[in-house]
Amino acid sequence: METQEKTRLPIAEIEAHYPAHFILIDEPEIDEENKVVSGFVLFAETDKNEVYRKAAGMTFRNVALHRTKKNLNKKCIPWFAVSTPVTTSSLSKPS
Repeated sequence: METQEKTRLPIAEIEAHYPAHFILIDEPEIDEENKVVSGFVLFAETDKNEVYRKAAGMTFRNVALHRTKKNLNKKCIPWFAVSTPVTTSSLSKPS
């Protein structure tokens, strides 16, 4: 399932819309505990590898990979956050 949201959404709304997905969030707002608070949904997939496949070769300024509570035990993975554009091919995937 792919989406192209144009509105910044709070994480509660993103989780409600994608209850069992890995979600690539553009321009995530991060709180003091390094948790995603809101952002723009780029992709939402039930398979993490599919998110990596779709993101391969794309350039991002600041994104986060979020997985919903119903998908896995951990709530959020800060995938990477940078202040200058990078391509996913120059970054290693988290384990």
